[in-house]
Amino acid sequence: MISFRYHVVTIVAVFLGIGLGVLVGTTVLDQGLVSNLKDRTHRLEQDAAQAQKTAEAANTAVTELQGFVRDATPYLITDRLGGQPVVVVAYDGTDAAPRTEALDALSQAGAKVVAVLSVTDKMAASDEATRTQLAGLLGQGTSSAAPPTQTATVLDPLVVQAAAELGDRLAAGRKQGDLPPRSGHPDILGGLIDQGFVKSAISPADLPGIGGAGQVILVVTGGSTPPPVPMEEFMLPLVEQVGQHSATWLAVGENTESSVDPLVPTVRADSSLSTDAIVTVDDLDADFGGISLVLGLEALIQDGRGGSYGVESGTDGLIPQAP
Repeated sequence: MISFRYHVVTIVAVFLGIGLGVLVGTTVLDQGLVSNLKDRTHRLEQDAAQAQKTAEAANTAVTELQGFVRDATPYLITDRLGGQPVVVVAYDGTDAAPRTEALDALSQAGAKVVAVLSVTDKMAASDEATRTQLAGLLGQGTSSAAPPTQTATVLDPLVVQAAAELGDRLAAGRKQGDLPPRSGHPDILGGLIDQGFVKSAISPADLPGIGGAGQVILVVTGGSTPPPVPMEEFMLPLVEQVGQHSATWLAVGENTESSVDPLVPTVRADSSLSTDAIVTVDDLDADFGGISLVLGLEALIQDGRGGSYGVESGTDGLIPQAP
């Protein structure tokens, strides 16, 4: 007969065995987890260190490439456009980086920038006095009509006309006596400057030499803030009008990647403009954007080869291919 004491001892032994088993198993499991976590942490640290080295190497390579581009630029573009007259048209108050890069590159290439014209926010003003001023410059007499509400398809015809007439003036040049007086201004360009719709440092005596056959009309846009006048309402009509004149050369550049209202993609897709007669640059704020512009203009002027240059998909590359 089994005694009560034996039962107690047996039960205690069973529970003690279970407890020891759980304790040992838990200890072994915890150690395994710890070891696994340590291994993973070590691998992640190694990966992070390698990624840091790769990033540092990439930054070093970018810095070296930028330095190379700056050092090589004079060898690539010096005197490529020696004496070539250029008129630059831009928006006032937008990102200056592409305009600065363009002007620096044109200067190194020996081009002669005859004027920098900046379209101001007055062009988009809706008050009666301003619109009457603009209508007068366009030969429409007094016009107090308010501009239409801006939508994707409805544009202000008064502003579109101003853009087209300015484009025609820049492409065809000024011929004394050809235009009737417009609110006291026989020259639409001079009138727009005098009335503050366009900002420029040129003097009235410079007007006859701005625009016309043999000149480059360069439109520079882009920036992280909206332009004072929508692209489709002003710069696009201006570009389209200039593009109708074969005696002048046309170029459009911007920093498309960060532009709120990009012009270059619209111009490239515009069926009314021949890509064989225009140069577009979509990275004009980059160090090599100026090189693309100068070499593209050289190919257009000397060989009649237009092109789309930059980093966006569908371009002809960074620079023109050798003929």
